[in-house]
Amino acid sequence: MSHSVGIETGRSVSARGDAAVIVPSIGQVEWSRAQLDAHAELLSKTHRPDAPPVSIRVRWLPVPIPRAVRRLSCCASCALDWPCPEVTWADKWLSTKRRLLRAFTSQPST
Repeated sequence: MSHSVGIETGRSVSARGDAAVIVPSIGQVEWSRAQLDAHAELLSKTHRPDAPPVSIRVRWLPVPIPRAVRRLSCCASCALDWPCPEVTWADKWLSTKRRLLRAFTSQPST
Protein backbone atom coordinates (compact mmCIF):
# COMPACT_ATOMS: atom_id res chain seq x y z
CA MET A 1 0.00 0.00 0.00
CA SER A 2 1.48 3.33 -1.02
CA HIS A 3 0.56 6.53 0.76
CA SER A 4 0.36 9.88 -0.97
CA VAL A 5 1.47 13.22 0.33
CA GLY A 6 -0.60 16.14 -0.95
CA ILE A 7 1.05 19.27 -2.26
CA GLU A 8 -0.72 22.60 -2.87
CA THR A 9 -0.10 22.41 -6.61
CA GLY A 10 -2.51 19.49 -6.93
CA ARG A 11 0.26 16.95 -7.24
CA SER A 12 0.88 14.10 -4.87
CA VAL A 13 3.67 11.59 -5.02
CA SER A 14 3.32 8.02 -3.84
CA ALA A 15 6.02 5.99 -2.10
CA ARG A 16 6.83 4.38 -5.48
CA GLY A 17 7.55 7.78 -7.01
CA ASP A 18 4.38 7.98 -9.10
CA ALA A 19 2.77 11.40 -9.30
CA ALA A 20 -0.98 12.03 -9.16
CA VAL A 21 -1.38 14.94 -11.55
CA ILE A 22 -4.37 16.47 -13.31
CA VAL A 23 -3.75 16.32 -17.06
CA PRO A 24 -6.08 18.35 -19.32
CA SER A 25 -8.56 16.25 -21.33
CA ILE A 26 -7.70 13.17 -19.26
CA GLY A 27 -8.21 14.13 -15.61
CA GLN A 28 -6.25 12.92 -12.61
CA VAL A 29 -3.67 10.29 -13.46
CA GLU A 30 -1.17 8.40 -11.35
CA TRP A 31 1.63 8.03 -13.87
CA SER A 32 5.34 7.80 -13.26
CA ARG A 33 7.39 10.89 -13.92
CA ALA A 34 8.78 9.25 -17.07
CA GLN A 35 5.23 8.71 -18.38
CA LEU A 36 4.30 12.31 -17.57
CA ASP A 37 7.44 13.57 -19.31
CA ALA A 38 6.70 11.45 -22.40
CA HIS A 39 3.08 12.63 -22.51
CA ALA A 40 4.13 16.28 -22.15
CA GLU A 41 6.71 15.88 -24.93
CA LEU A 42 4.06 14.31 -27.20
CA LEU A 43 1.59 17.12 -26.50
CA SER A 44 4.19 19.80 -27.16
CA LYS A 45 5.03 18.19 -30.51
CA THR A 46 1.48 17.50 -31.72
CA HIS A 47 -0.41 20.59 -30.53
CA ARG A 48 0.42 23.53 -32.76
CA PRO A 49 -1.48 26.63 -33.89
CA ASP A 50 -3.41 26.09 -37.11
CA ALA A 51 -2.06 29.29 -38.66
CA PRO A 52 -0.13 32.38 -37.65
CA PRO A 53 -2.22 34.44 -35.22
CA VAL A 54 -4.40 37.16 -36.71
CA SER A 55 -4.48 40.43 -34.82
CA ILE A 56 -7.65 42.48 -34.56
CA ARG A 57 -7.25 45.98 -33.28
CA VAL A 58 -10.42 47.52 -31.86
CA ARG A 59 -10.81 51.26 -32.17
CA TRP A 60 -13.57 53.40 -30.81
CA LEU A 61 -13.74 56.61 -32.72
CA PRO A 62 -12.94 59.38 -31.95
CA VAL A 63 -10.78 57.88 -29.16
CA PRO A 64 -8.53 54.97 -30.21
CA ILE A 65 -7.91 52.13 -27.77
CA PRO A 66 -4.43 50.89 -28.71
CA ARG A 67 -4.33 48.04 -26.17
CA ALA A 68 -7.50 46.30 -27.35
CA VAL A 69 -5.78 43.69 -29.52
CA ARG A 70 -6.97 40.10 -29.81
CA ARG A 71 -4.92 37.35 -31.38
CA LEU A 72 -7.10 34.77 -33.06
CA SER A 73 -5.75 31.30 -33.63
CA CYS A 74 -6.70 27.79 -32.62
CA CYS A 75 -4.90 24.51 -32.03
CA ALA A 76 -4.67 22.28 -35.10
CA SER A 77 -5.05 19.14 -32.92
CA CYS A 78 -7.92 19.96 -30.59
CA ALA A 79 -9.44 23.09 -32.23
CA LEU A 80 -9.42 25.04 -28.95
CA ASP A 81 -8.18 28.61 -28.67
CA TRP A 82 -4.40 28.85 -28.91
CA PRO A 83 -2.57 28.19 -26.67
CA CYS A 84 -4.75 25.22 -25.78
CA PRO A 85 -4.90 23.80 -22.22
CA GLU A 86 -2.94 20.70 -23.27
CA VAL A 87 0.08 22.59 -24.59
CA THR A 88 -0.08 25.04 -21.68
CA TRP A 89 0.09 22.12 -19.23
CA ALA A 90 2.88 20.43 -21.23
CA ASP A 91 4.97 23.61 -21.33
CA LYS A 92 4.48 24.12 -17.59
CA TRP A 93 5.35 20.48 -16.79
CA LEU A 94 8.46 20.49 -18.99
CA SER A 95 9.66 23.90 -17.77
CA THR A 96 9.35 22.71 -14.15
CA LYS A 97 11.40 19.62 -15.04
CA ARG A 98 14.05 21.70 -16.79
CA ARG A 99 14.22 24.15 -13.88
CA LEU A 100 14.78 21.30 -11.43
CA LEU A 101 17.45 19.74 -13.67
CA ARG A 102 19.26 23.08 -13.91
CA ALA A 103 19.13 23.47 -10.13
CA PHE A 104 20.67 20.04 -9.56
CA THR A 105 23.34 20.37 -12.25
CA SER A 106 24.37 23.91 -11.32
CA GLN A 107 25.17 23.04 -7.70
CA PRO A 108 28.91 23.02 -7.02
CA SER A 109 30.26 19.60 -6.23
CA THR A 110 31.87 19.13 -2.85
